[in-house]
Amino acid sequence: MLTLMIVDDSNIIRRKIERCNDSEKFHVIAMAANGAEALERFVAVRPQVVTMDLTMPEMDGIA
Repeated sequence: MLTLMIVDDSNIIRRKIERCNDSEKFHVIAMAANGAEALERFVAVRPQVVTMDLTMPEMDGIA
């Protein structure tokens, strides 16, 4: 099972992705609302897969 972190500024989208991917293939271990928050959480939990929105406040998915 792969560990997954979901990064999106929309809580609705984060929850939708979580519902779609929390299965036998993926286990959601972290979520973040922007890139800066994602960096902190990534270091702490080291997910194998990250889904990331490209346009977010503070730090976007490209940065």
